[in-house]
Amino acid sequence: MVFFSSLFIIYTNFNTDKENFTVIHYSM
Repeated sequence: MVFFSSLFIIYTNFNTDKENFTVIHYSM
């Protein structure tokens, strides 16, 4: 689970759309 969380954080750093990250984060 931590591995995926790290990937998501890294992905958001490259992606400027942080609102999508919030939705995905709450979905998990």
